[in-house]
Amino acid sequence: MLKGIPVSPGVAVGRVYVCESARDLRHLVEHTTAHSPETELMRLRDAARRANRELAQLIEEVRAELGNEEAAIFEAQRAILRDQAVEKEMLEILNQENMSAEKALAIVIEKYARTVGRAHDEHLRHRAADIRDVGQRALSILLNEDQQDLIAQEEHVIAVTRQAIPSRLVGLMQQKIAGVVSDRGGRTSHSAILCRSYGIPAVTGVRGILERIKLGDVVALDGATGEVWLNPDKKILKDLNERRKERSTMWVKLQAKHDEPAHTKDGERITVRANIRTAQDAHTAVVAGAEGVGLFRTEFMYMNAHSLPDEEAQVSAYRAVIEEMKPRPTTIRTLDLGGDKMPHGFEGSREDNPFLGRRSIRLSFEHPELLKTQLRAVLRAAHIGPAKIMFPLVTTVDELRRAKEIVAQAKLELKEEELPHDPDVPVGLMIEVPAAALMIKSIMKEADFASIGTNDLIQYVMAADRTNPQVVELYDSLAPAVLHMIKHVVDGCREVGKPVAVCGEMAARPLTILALVGLGVTELSVGVSFVPAVKGIIRSFKMKEAKELADRALTMNTGRAIEEMYQKAIERFAPWAEELA
Repeated sequence: MLKGIPVSPGVAVGRVYVCESARDLRHLVEHTTAHSPETELMRLRDAARRANRELAQLIEEVRAELGNEEAAIFEAQRAILRDQAVEKEMLEILNQENMSAEKALAIVIEKYARTVGRAHDEHLRHRAADIRDVGQRALSILLNEDQQDLIAQEEHVIAVTRQAIPSRLVGLMQQKIAGVVSDRGGRTSHSAILCRSYGIPAVTGVRGILERIKLGDVVALDGATGEVWLNPDKKILKDLNERRKERSTMWVKLQAKHDEPAHTKDGERITVRANIRTAQDAHTAVVAGAEGVGLFRTEFMYMNAHSLPDEEAQVSAYRAVIEEMKPRPTTIRTLDLGGDKMPHGFEGSREDNPFLGRRSIRLSFEHPELLKTQLRAVLRAAHIGPAKIMFPLVTTVDELRRAKEIVAQAKLELKEEELPHDPDVPVGLMIEVPAAALMIKSIMKEADFASIGTNDLIQYVMAADRTNPQVVELYDSLAPAVLHMIKHVVDGCREVGKPVAVCGEMAARPLTILALVGLGVTELSVGVSFVPAVKGIIRSFKMKEAKELADRALTMNTGRAIEEMYQKAIERFAPWAEELA
């Protein structure tokens, strides 16, 4: 049995189909010949047009089969083809280096993919596969190479690949493969989203899987636990079949109550909201039973555009979400971009450590007019329904005051221009930096609400990059220091009478849901697909039990001991939880 990262739930068994998800054409590039820069540019533009037509057809197929959210994955790839900065960079290479169109394309695409692959935000980091996907498509056109030879000869196979590429995955899904196992990837990658949309069980991060399998092998996988078996015996197959039946029964029960509020067994209400990126996400969140949007990640509207969205475009986008969610509230986070990957208009000098440098609210302060444009758009959109403004990575009271001054300027301008808006939109912040957490009572005197961004907070408290395998063990959401920090924030907010939520990954994990509720958190915001399961977990225990466990956890001095305690508790309260959430 091998262990990986669970990305799409379900059990699957089938023969191995080794899928080199997209033939790497870069080795052919070295043998290409350059003509004049003008000729090579014409070839590049022609390849981009043809790739654009292919993607347009793919978008329509995906939209018809799955919907707008999944089709948007390939709309983002089309945006890469239209990106003038990408073309400008390739043109500079053609003129200066006398290279072929193929070489220029390969160099620029790989440069962008590597940059995005190092991004601080996990969602952005997984966009590297999309950049390489569209690059391979254009390269195959330039080289006249057929990329359609990746066809499995039979249905119900398990596709095993180095890294699942979105466009290749769609083709495989349409062939009715049974499951996907990959060496690299993550829960937030577009390939993972497609697997969940198609209902295909998938596990990623199974290192060395391609070196362990051979033709004719049978693979079984559990997309809920991340387990993968090579040539499983009858006992394992029987166990997997039982798992499938039990989960199906449990999921039907959860879905039947998805619209009901989540109360603990002793009647304490816990609000469950959704983290979203698009209006389509908002619709899916309503269907899933979310009680509002706890985090609208607006940066994706910037990252997927070939130019910065203006005020009217933003008003339209925010209104679409608010309209879908009302009367439930929508919390809109201002731009949370990292110093290592920025859309055009945010470029600046390179930093040695961008994760501790110009990012999030700090970056927005360098572009106050762009921040004010976003705030104006939120205030105008809020005229049709309840919305909140949330600033990311606030470190000091002065930073929050400065941000609020820009909000005040935006309100004044809208009033003078007689544009409809809501002047009473609540303004809050994300608690992601230890400095803000430690000064919580002072900072909350300036804010209407707070949301703990546990992904960054854990990283900064433990001084451990969660994407670095050499220190990943230190990135522990149940570490004593992390729990004490969260408790300090929750208690501080309660003392000053301000609400606090949690919107990081901790809010969706069974063990940490139990821990957070026991620490006093009464609002969780999670990925849309987690909403029904999170509500089910909350209904499985008493608040009194959660508080007793939290009190015990705060006396322990190792994360391992705390995890073992919560593991036993979850097995007692909701033994199904870790297989569905």
